[in-house]
Amino acid sequence: MTGGAARRLPRGARKRPWRSAARAAWLPALLALAACALPARDLGDEQPPGTEYGALEWELFQRVSLHRDSLGLPRLRFDQGLADIARAHSVNMAFGAVPFSHENFPLRVQLSVKLGFRSLGENVAYNDYPPDTTAAVAVAGLIASPPHRQTMEGRWTRTGVGVARSPGGSWYYTQLFGR
Repeated sequence: MTGGAARRLPRGARKRPWRSAARAAWLPALLALAACALPARDLGDEQPPGTEYGALEWELFQRVSLHRDSLGLPRLRFDQGLADIARAHSVNMAFGAVPFSHENFPLRVQLSVKLGFRSLGENVAYNDYPPDTTAAVAVAGLIASPPHRQTMEGRWTRTGVGVARSPGGSWYYTQLFGR
């Protein structure tokens, strides 16, 4: 796992150019997702709408919430708009459009700004564990990593989780934290 990412988008920031045609092919899909995104819907403690891996997304959200609760930190609200952005990044990593990394994080920041967020943090994880243990292992790994734990324990108000599975069976997680 790489360290957590947190970044404010400076005014007038320039977009990073795409580095390859393969990555550029994912841009229209990601922009379509952003263009179609409804205003952020606060789900509170309600489970998110069904997605292919919605149960794993919800489990990761719940496990991170339990960790924050154990420290007396404010509970995060699940945000479907952030989850949609996070899921797109997980799909891109799972299918090799981008490496397992925080690559293109500035684009996710720009998309979150359109949803009304001022600041964004991100954790990514992956593993090859079975579906019944993969989310628990991912959260344990994030908590054990100081930069990821720092991101997880930040002064955020909302979060969204996206999960994707590669053709080889690896699970890719992206969790975005916003305020």
